[in-house]
Order: sequence, then structure tokens, then C-alpha cells
Amino acid sequence: MKRGIIVRKSKVTAVSLATALSPLWGIAAWLAGPLPAPADEVPFTEIELSAPAGPRDVYAADLDGDGDIDILFASSVPGNHKIGWYQSNGGLPVTFTGEIVISTTALDVTSVFAADVDGDGNTDVLSASPGDHKIAWYKNDGALFPPTFTEQVISTNALGARSVFAADLDGDGDIDVLSASDIDSKLAWYENDGESPPSFTERVIATDIIPFGPRSLFATDLDGDGDIDVLTASLGTAAAPGTAWYENDGESSPNFTKRVITSTRAISVYAADMDRDGHIDILSGSNSLGGIKWHENDGDSPPTFTEHPIAPNNDYIPTSMFTMDMDLDGDTDVLVATLSAHFVWYDSSGGFPPTFIERDLVSHASTDESAFGADLDGDGDIDVLWAGKVFTERFAKIKMYINLLPRTAGDMDRDGDVDLQDYALFQEVFTGPF
Repeated sequence: MKRGIIVRKSKVTAVSLATALSPLWGIAAWLAGPLPAPADEVPFTEIELSAPAGPRDVYAADLDGDGDIDILFASSVPGNHKIGWYQSNGGLPVTFTGEIVISTTALDVTSVFAADVDGDGNTDVLSASPGDHKIAWYKNDGALFPPTFTEQVISTNALGARSVFAADLDGDGDIDVLSASDIDSKLAWYENDGESPPSFTERVIATDIIPFGPRSLFATDLDGDGDIDVLTASLGTAAAPGTAWYENDGESSPNFTKRVITSTRAISVYAADMDRDGHIDILSGSNSLGGIKWHENDGDSPPTFTEHPIAPNNDYIPTSMFTMDMDLDGDTDVLVATLSAHFVWYDSSGGFPPTFIERDLVSHASTDESAFGADLDGDGDIDVLWAGKVFTERFAKIKMYINLLPRTAGDMDRDGDVDLQDYALFQEVFTGPF
């Protein structure tokens, strides 16, 4: 039996009563669907999942194949190294089981990812662990109540493995694996042979990411040519840049050409179309003043990038970034976890280029290890996952912040159906009161 979670704290900011009862508001929502919300009225409720020892990373995916989103995490302190997940019940309000352990043998695990590695239709789990220099995947057996995961080691030669990612780098239809490791300053990918079960061959992309090696990686088609390129962030120098991308030449056994984005020391990297021009832009986070930036892709072949500050006056140290439309206004907002006592999101103006306004997501000071966005409760908006430590609380924790923006007109209680009061509003405007 699944055990429900307990709501520890809730903080909700709602639209005004006058607005909610306005006939025109009800009609507009009923006809047009979701409406954008003023940024300071984006409502969240904070829910504590559990307190695994030393949470390091969070991720969201449908691990049990039942159509709703589960939560994957990595946690590590000396003597306690864990990869685990919380199974969603899929209801409204959403609840999750307690921790379900996948592995306790990935030493100092720092990164997890989810993808169908063996092509059997089930979502598998991947990890990077610097304590044993290991990149591994965990085969999902496809059971529903719940699935079990069996470790398959890809490599123990990623010295100081920091980050793992999965994508089809060679375009052959199966999922390859990427790793970034900082002791050997190596960026590598592991070619999936497509067999059942698959085996992997290491292909080194770069070993010149010095002096501290890559800390974060991401993969996407950055230049729009149909193949997957690779991005890295590292605490580098001008000789070994902090943020770079590696252009995939599209061959069946691809080669990668390094392109420098910035030499500023970087901790995290992400990619998304920030200005809605059809080109994938880059986000980078460093520990320098104004270190949260986006780099505008000019769409050339290969593209060049123009740097824009997202937070020009802060000194946050971003540990991870994620993009989503937090307030449902149609543009790309940015979620940032930091080591600087701020868990924030940046509200995009939607302009060309966009500017950003900082919004606190958590009102109390915290040290953030990881953040991720996903529709956890299946209502169509983006909720937030967070792993870290709140300064006023004893233990590091994993929490989720459920976005409570109203999603459908007529569905005032968010139960998936149209409520009578909204039909009444609709009829009153067009036919007069009852």
C-alpha cells in the first residue's frame, strides 16, 4: 500500500475574490482555457517528500509506465549513498509513496537521469558517482507495483564522475549515454550497440576541460542540423573555457568540434529557446557577479552567441537551472537553484530580447543542490522539485512546490470537471440573471 505524504507547510497566493467572481473572467477562462497570471500571484503549495541523507539531485519521469510523473533522486553522505524514487498515485491532490530504493552502491552519487536505455518501452535510470568513478544504468523490469531496477555498469573509468545525460548522439535510433568527470577532465559518450541488453563503447569527446573539469552537461540540437550537440560547464580558464558546446558532425560515428561560448568559470548549463525565435539558446551559471546569463543563438551555421544577463546584480552561485512557462503567459521563464540562500525563478518579459524579473519561490533562506520542473499533478502546469537544506531546519530535504494556477475555465476546484457556478456566470452575461 502506498503511504501518502504529509503537507508540512503551505503558502498560497490567489487571485482576488472580485476577480474570481467576475463574469467576464469566468467567460474568458471558459472559452480560452488557461489565462496568464500576474507573476506575484503565481500560487504554490510546499510539500515535503522526505529527508534522505544529503540529497544531491532530483529528476522527474514516468518510471512505472502508468501515465503520471514519478520523482527520482540521488542522495549521498559518508556511509549512506542512495538512488531512489517516489511513486506517484496519479490523483488530485497528488500524493507519493515513501522512498523506494534503487541502489545503495553508487558512492557519492551526484547525478541521476531517466531514459529508455534498452528500447523496451520502460523508463530506466542512469547515475554518475564520483566516489567509485562509475557511470551506470538501472534496468526497469516494467512491473507496475512497483518496477524493480537492476544495475548495469557502463564504466568505472570516468574519474570523478559528476554528471550523466542520455541522448541519441549517433542518430541510429537508440539511446547513448554522456558523462562529465572532473578528476580526468573528461567529456565522453558511450555508444549503445542496440542489442538486448545493450553494451556500450566509450568515445571520448574531450579531455582538455581543465583545471577542474566539467561540472554540468546538456545535449540538444543546438545548430538546427538534425543531430545532437553537447554542452558543458566547467570551472575553467580562457585556455579551457567555462561554457562550451561541441558540434556533432552528424556522421554515423560522429566527431565533435569544440566551440567556446564564454571563458567565465561555470557551474551549470542548460539550453532552451529563450526568445522564441526558433533557435536554441544557452543558459550558463557561474559564481561571479551576475553569473546567471543566457546566450542568444543567431541561427547561423555554426551559430554564434550574444550574452545577456538574467540577473546582472546578484552574486548567486547557481547549482542547476531549468526552463518552463511558470506563469502561463507563453514565454520562457527560468528556475534557478543556488548555493547562495536563494531559490528563485526569473519571470520573462517575452520581449526581443526578453528581460527578467526575479521572483522568490521559497521565502526562507536555503542552500540548494538541485531543482527540476515537471507537471507532477497532471493538471497541465509546471510544478517544481527542490533538493537542499533550509537554514532553519535540521535536515536536508526534498520538497515539491505544486503550482496552483487555475487551469480550465469552469474548473474552479481543479477536479477535472466544469463547475456549475461557471455555467451560471456564462449564462448570466448572455441571457441575464436566473
